[in-house]
Amino acid sequence: MRRPAAGAALAVLGAASAAQSQDVLYKNFSEVQVTGAVTATSSANSHALIMYNAEYEHPGISDLPVTENDAKAIQKLFEGMGYPARNITLIENSSKAAMKRAVFEFTAGLTEESTVVIYYSGHGISFGGDSRNYIVPVDLDPEVSGGARELRARIFKDRAVNFNDDILGTIKLAGPKGLVVFYDACRNSPIASDDSTKSVGSESSFVPAKIQGTAVFYSARQGETSLASLDRENDANLSVYTRVLVSKLAQNPTMRLSDLHATVQSDVSKLAREKAGGHRQQPVFEDELDYSRSDHNEFCLATVTVNGVARCTGRDEILTPGGGRIENAAITDTSPGVTPGTPGVVAGGKADTERLYWESVKDSDDPREVQSYLDLYPQGFFAPIAKLRMDRLRTAAQSDPEPDHRPDQRSDQRTLAEAAFWNSVKDMDDAEMIRLYIAQYPDGQFRPLAEARIAQIENAAVDARQVEAMQVYQTALAADTQAAYQSYLNTYPAGEHASAARSHLTRMQSLHQPSWCRGAASLNGAERAICDNYELGRLDTSLNAAYGAAKAQGRVTASDQSNWRTNVRDACGMVPSCVAQASRDRINHLQTAAYRPTAPSPSPTSRYNACPASNGDWRVQGVSTGDWLNVRSAGRSSAKAIGALGYNDVGISVGTCQSDGWCQVRMGCITGYTFGKYLGRGRSQASGAYTGAYHVVDHPLNELLNVRTGPGTNFPVVGELAPTATNVQVGDCQRVKGWKLRWCTVQHASGAAGWAYGQYLANQWGQKPN
Repeated sequence: MRRPAAGAALAVLGAASAAQSQDVLYKNFSEVQVTGAVTATSSANSHALIMYNAEYEHPGISDLPVTENDAKAIQKLFEGMGYPARNITLIENSSKAAMKRAVFEFTAGLTEESTVVIYYSGHGISFGGDSRNYIVPVDLDPEVSGGARELRARIFKDRAVNFNDDILGTIKLAGPKGLVVFYDACRNSPIASDDSTKSVGSESSFVPAKIQGTAVFYSARQGETSLASLDRENDANLSVYTRVLVSKLAQNPTMRLSDLHATVQSDVSKLAREKAGGHRQQPVFEDELDYSRSDHNEFCLATVTVNGVARCTGRDEILTPGGGRIENAAITDTSPGVTPGTPGVVAGGKADTERLYWESVKDSDDPREVQSYLDLYPQGFFAPIAKLRMDRLRTAAQSDPEPDHRPDQRSDQRTLAEAAFWNSVKDMDDAEMIRLYIAQYPDGQFRPLAEARIAQIENAAVDARQVEAMQVYQTALAADTQAAYQSYLNTYPAGEHASAARSHLTRMQSLHQPSWCRGAASLNGAERAICDNYELGRLDTSLNAAYGAAKAQGRVTASDQSNWRTNVRDACGMVPSCVAQASRDRINHLQTAAYRPTAPSPSPTSRYNACPASNGDWRVQGVSTGDWLNVRSAGRSSAKAIGALGYNDVGISVGTCQSDGWCQVRMGCITGYTFGKYLGRGRSQASGAYTGAYHVVDHPLNELLNVRTGPGTNFPVVGELAPTATNVQVGDCQRVKGWKLRWCTVQHASGAAGWAYGQYLANQWGQKPN
């Protein structure tokens, strides 16, 4: 799906080399590397929308951890194929509203000259009699009870994302030249199944739906399941379909779509059949593209320029930078039998420019052209070879008496003029000046070099914009305000960190937008200002805390607070600065108002003794940062889990160990057995994403926060934290099925130690571990 772009010829690998490269099958997204030739500059109008849903909120829908790795592999693939970073949008673990909003923002950056690739990995669903496919967002509630079957189906469709209408329909409004979809949701599974498949609630998770102007790749046929892994390959972290897809495209990124499908289908089907016990998985391809909008009546995801013509390649036509071997553009290899890389593929540095110049003159029979290289690079890498070439050409000229072989004087002057022109602009950083050379000498001997230099300048400009965008994003992170993140998104709506900035805004909304904002029928001006501005929401939260404390001490009444809201705050209308100042003044008043003597409410006292100090010499090792280590009631894997240790817990005391490797452990109030493989000596704690000091928030002031032996209410309570506790030391926080926020390992000076729910913990910036 590319337009032709200028470039230079590439070498075709021999059959043996192609066969060798086909053996590569990536297992992790970090391994993905594009090795096939591609003209990066021709991808300027290429856009990619990558979506995955891995972590579902409802316990009735199984999580799909492999989808995150699949999406990262696809993102790395497109980056290696030359798609500009600003054109790649990643939508991660998205709710229905957030997904639709992100698709609108992505579409806003498209034009009729754009080509678009969509990749989705996650749960999908279809309905009988409906030709449309539906994506399952992470916030979907699958529980639909009562009513007619048609009504239940309508409710479920309303909760899902209509892929055909909400995604494809929106994007097609921009009129892109071509639209290619990789829909990896072809997996059958009942709700709450334990297998890692990608459909929810229907016999088939997709229906073939020929969509005009679109090519759609499905990872399996209707009714088949798409494998997450192969037998005996526990180290593979990519699904089978995505592994084959990225491996084939990395090797041959310019393959025609029809050839791509044939190759992927063949390999996926063979792998499933031979390495998964006869499993049937046959990917499907539906091609409804408008080939009249393609420059050469063919479509591929990227093009390569061969002999000045941008083109796609066949399945067995493997092109690489360089004469039959893969090499970095900035590396010059003069080993016997190896031809240095050719121009137009990847713009390198000055060393690459010199090499490209040498290639343009090294086979010339005109000594002046060879001399022009020596004039430009007198100490160049190829200077010794150039001098030898000059000597041979002079000797040949002296031994040839034929006058017809002498160059024409006018040709001499034109060649010298062209060389002088090129010499005057070649080191400029202005691409337009170098384009003047091409306009003046469209067939000039330095044109390949000029095109490579233009690509180099434009790539440098892109890099500079990326650095500037990174600086703006870092400034937003430091400020951590709604205005800062919104400013980044206004300037870089499709930037590299746009998804992260939106996630921060979503975090701020969940943390600081008052609950009364959602679903309120009518709001006055001041209330609308608070709901629209998360900083005002943060102030409102602080105000409520100050009011609650003052009311508990008898220093203010509900009537007092109501009068202030009506007469002071609401008088500000929709002026954020006025609302902010009024709120700050009220907080200060509530915190400093004279105390009205009343009988103080007694502070709740913990019913539990302090836990023993965690001063052992052992720590947890070898456990993933996204997991914890179970502590069981006996030394066997079938014993009940009675507690858990964080992946970075230290200070563990180890007792006796059994011959089968199970050891008795104690940490604070958690005692039991765990497998010795995951224990090692040491007291230095690894810092996690949530490590630090927290305080208890949003908890009833007349109750204590439970501390348990493990992450969840199925574990026993062993301690309690005061509703105003501060300096609560958090080591790690983990997601637990069925809980919206994370559970965290905590330790406090009061002696409470174990796991507490993150809903009631916040760091110094008021952030909860969500």
